[in-house]
Amino acid sequence: MIALDRFVAVWKPLSYNKLQSSNVVLLSGVISLTVWVLLVFIIFYGMDFDFLETLNKCTSPISNLYYMIMPTYSGIISIFFFGFYLSSIIILFRHLSATKKQQLHAQSNLSKVQMKVFITVSYALFCYSIFYVVPTILQMFVYNCSKQWVYNVSGKMKPAPSINNTTQGNTDYGFEMISSTLRFGNGVTSEIGYDVKNFKSKNPVVFTDRNVVETKAFKAVAESFKKLGISYDVFDRVKVEPSDKSVQEAIEVARKKNYDCFIAVGGGSVIDTAKAAALYTANPRAELMDFFQKPFGKALNPEKPMHTLIAIPTTAGTGSETTGAAIFDLPEKKCKSGIRNRTLKPHLAIVDPLNVLSMPRNVAIYSGFDVLCHALESYTVKPYYKRSPRPERPDLRPLYNGANPICDVWVRETLNIVNKYFRRAIFDSEDVEAKTHMLMAASFAGMGFGNAGVHLCHALSYPLSSQGKQFTDPDFPNPLIPHGLSVVMTAPADFLFTVSADPQRHLEAARLLGAELPDNASPDLIGNTLADLIRGFMRDFNVPNGLSALGFEKSKIEDLADAGTNYMVANPIIPVDADKEIIAKIYEKSWTVY
Repeated sequence: MIALDRFVAVWKPLSYNKLQSSNVVLLSGVISLTVWVLLVFIIFYGMDFDFLETLNKCTSPISNLYYMIMPTYSGIISIFFFGFYLSSIIILFRHLSATKKQQLHAQSNLSKVQMKVFITVSYALFCYSIFYVVPTILQMFVYNCSKQWVYNVSGKMKPAPSINNTTQGNTDYGFEMISSTLRFGNGVTSEIGYDVKNFKSKNPVVFTDRNVVETKAFKAVAESFKKLGISYDVFDRVKVEPSDKSVQEAIEVARKKNYDCFIAVGGGSVIDTAKAAALYTANPRAELMDFFQKPFGKALNPEKPMHTLIAIPTTAGTGSETTGAAIFDLPEKKCKSGIRNRTLKPHLAIVDPLNVLSMPRNVAIYSGFDVLCHALESYTVKPYYKRSPRPERPDLRPLYNGANPICDVWVRETLNIVNKYFRRAIFDSEDVEAKTHMLMAASFAGMGFGNAGVHLCHALSYPLSSQGKQFTDPDFPNPLIPHGLSVVMTAPADFLFTVSADPQRHLEAARLLGAELPDNASPDLIGNTLADLIRGFMRDFNVPNGLSALGFEKSKIEDLADAGTNYMVANPIIPVDADKEIIAKIYEKSWTVY
């Protein structure tokens, strides 16, 4: 109050050659200097934390200057005050070093207006230090004590919204979106010859399997090449549900022939095999496990991007035509694993509804389940800002970022399509509209999960596919558990387990599939509703009812759980922690599903 009275008195017609007014300036300057020295000391010496990270968290003039926020009002104001502050410090030190006679002489040479301006600026700096810099110091203390609070303009402390928590600790603060160029429409397969020419390929190869060779899709590719006089090779030894051995064979052939453009015509197995062949041909010194995910592989980044790859899907499920992932069976590990890298995404996806109209019924069912689980999993994975560890460099950020706003757009539309068209596409083989939309949903889901990621449904499907070689399906040539069937088998139990991590996201997913749930629905109600929706699809399509129907014995659950835990090591976006015991319980609950 004394200082305030003194400040008011300055503006009265007083004699400004009194030392008393100078003492007021001196007092405010000393306090301001002390506060600023304390701030600098804390930043550089007094606390054990990362300087840049702290500047990210604070809105101090130092951070403004550090990041040179010149175009913004806050930066200009900070620099303005900082400049005046430095000027006052110079004057202050000159004042302190002067004799009393020199001080009085300096004051006598100042006009009343000059003295008013000097004292006003001094008080402004004093207030700025007390009401802005001190809260900044407190904010830094609070931040470094891991209190999730932020300081706002009004000077109040409030809980930080989730977006402000993205840089807390060692979690990530950004996400990335990749996708292939996608061309969609009836008959676009016939344009493939022009694309190969545009990519300036001199030695193209078509990857496919012996079942697809007789389809409309392969014939359309062959006709386009013939029309434009393009010579090409055909590799038709791709295996359904490919293994490390089958993909190694494809790589060796591609390296020997030195192909420079790969055209994949088929389902996910064909596209994934072509991805691996294109990648390893471009990196001839790489061994197979160099790019595979941990714990089985080294998860290295390739030195060179893969050769040109054009994907032409003939099933409406995997979405591999838009993603940077490729999955293969590792029989010796009793599990699947694969490659996840941005360079693995196809350069062009040619998505032609005419290519899926002749899909066998069960292929369409299992492909549709893959689409459904891609969407549900990528919508309920851990958000990108909760994924850890934070990458040291952008190129080390994993392909599967975690749930994010861009992927949500694709996933929501996928679930809307599945809700409206999945049953229609299966029950009416002539429903071209439904089949077209399900193919579109497969690519949409690929854009979603290909960047957000998947969790338990896929993680627990890999041991099932790898160890379930006794199951046969009339629409598949060899004994195996088709990918989409293995994925959906544990889905009801998976979402009953994960709902506690984020009930709201599970609620939204259930609503997109047609459920009517109140806003205040309990997690148990949400989880059971979502599980019942999945069971409803399984029941309506009369798919095998649980692990028991796939030929497993209960004594194998421990082996399945052992293999299932391997995926958890390499997947930091699973929404809830799951150890071997929990995984075993999920398999047990999936013994009979509906």
